[in-house]
Amino acid sequence: MKTCTHGIPKEMNHMRKTSLYLSIVILNLFSTSIWSAVTVLDPSQRRVDQPAPTPPNPIVVDNAKRLLADNWVVENMSELNRTLHPVMKHPQNPIFKPEKPWEKPAVLLFGSVMYGPQRDEDKFRMWYLCFTPQFSEDFSQRKNKNGCIAYAISRDGIHWKRPNLGIHDYEGSKDNNIVITGAPDSNSIIHDPLDPDLNRRYKAHVRNAGRHLAYFSPDGIHWTKHGRINIDGNDRSTVHWDPLRRHWFATTKSNYKTASGDIRRGRGYQESQDFLHWGPVSFLCATPETAP
Repeated sequence: MKTCTHGIPKEMNHMRKTSLYLSIVILNLFSTSIWSAVTVLDPSQRRVDQPAPTPPNPIVVDNAKRLLADNWVVENMSELNRTLHPVMKHPQNPIFKPEKPWEKPAVLLFGSVMYGPQRDEDKFRMWYLCFTPQFSEDFSQRKNKNGCIAYAISRDGIHWKRPNLGIHDYEGSKDNNIVITGAPDSNSIIHDPLDPDLNRRYKAHVRNAGRHLAYFSPDGIHWTKHGRINIDGNDRSTVHWDPLRRHWFATTKSNYKTASGDIRRGRGYQESQDFLHWGPVSFLCATPETAP
């Protein structure tokens, strides 16, 4: 049996080759404050494409940009071919590097970038993860997994500035651009102009120490933690808004059981009407079963 041991505490090493992943739900052997039960998906029982979702009728086609990756908003097509063009990397990459003490050794875009054409100096706004773990002197062991979410702005998406926000303390000073503290390993920042509560116009999903948390903000800079939400996934899980079916959805980093009984890594899918309460997780996609 192939098992996934990523992220398992050392105290569970003796279980790595046992039946830990044979159950549908990983047993929550530790306090929920540090370790969460995550469903092992069974594609034969619940899949996001069975039955296949149908587009709403009618679909309101306004002046919003459409990706047109599929035919959901296309009634018919004649003498046209859909072509996926390769992505070109910018020649100056990486365009954003760790420079500040609270950013080193790594800045990661486990976050969001928003574009506002009506804005000026901050046409592009970025929320990014600063990954600052601490190790033993010989780097043989990681003492902790520190980090924070910081904020940067840009006119062109290439040249970035770190505004001095003065909100959170870092080593005795608030001269920084930190907006959410803690040790998050992934996050999603979403602007929600439809929320009647002005203090919740910006929403953040943050995974911190194995827990999925919700934050709210009136401006994307000053945040209030709401608390834990029942997203069922590991790190690299993200939250998005579906403008057609008008609900929230999460794509989760999940494990799934193959037809032969092996456990592989894949993606799950959950839906929510209010960002806080989430339905059951379904199998979304995965690498081929023949992958190593």
